[in-house]
Amino acid sequence: MADFIAPKGATGFRMEDGTRYDSSNCRVNVERPDHIKAIRRASANSGGIFVEAVVTGTTGGPSAVCEPCNWVGYAFSTACPRCGGPLTRKAA
Repeated sequence: MADFIAPKGATGFRMEDGTRYDSSNCRVNVERPDHIKAIRRASANSGGIFVEAVVTGTTGGPSAVCEPCNWVGYAFSTACPRCGGPLTRKAA
């Protein structure tokens, strides 16, 4: 599955096989792998008319915190890369 950001004002688009994708707030959700490849290829050939949306967020898992400098690292880290202090594992 991939989310694409459509150009402003676009209401959607139709694939060559007739499948229609409607946009909601300029976002289009595409699930078929062959359509995702075709949209990426067409976008690259047209100067990036569709941009693939990047989803970010937290995983909610545990992390490791350096108490002296308050740096937050990965749960598997043992030493702070900033000050060299020990990292303490904290629950989410």
